[in-house]
Amino acid sequence: MVAPVAEPMPIEPAPAPVAPRSVYTPAAPVTDEERTIAAMVAAPPSPENPFLTHAKRVRRAKFLLAERQAVAAPPEPHQAEPVATPTPAIDRSQTVYRFGNDGVRTGVLKPRTH
Repeated sequence: MVAPVAEPMPIEPAPAPVAPRSVYTPAAPVTDEERTIAAMVAAPPSPENPFLTHAKRVRRAKFLLAERQAVAAPPEPHQAEPVATPTPAIDRSQTVYRFGNDGVRTGVLKPRTH
C-alpha cells in the first residue's frame, strides 16, 4: 500500500513593519517673512501682484518683500580702497624676424579669371 503524498504547505511571508503614514500638511510659516509672503500670496490679485498662479505669486511676493527691505535698510557706504601707485609697464615687445621678400604679397586671395 502506498502512502498518499502530502502537499507542502505554502509559507506566508511575515508582513513587514510599516511606519504609519502621516497626512501631508503644508508647513506652517515660521518666520515673519514667511508669514508676510503667505499673506501676500493669499490676497486676491492686485496691481501690485497681478499673477494668478501660486508659483508666480510667491515669486512676486518675494521680489516685493526684498524691494521693501532694500528701501528700509539702505546699504552701508562703501569706503574707497587706497589707490596703489602705478608701476611702469613691462616691455612686452616681441622681435620679429623676416627672411626674404618683405613686400606686400599680391594676388594671394584673388580668384583666377583667365
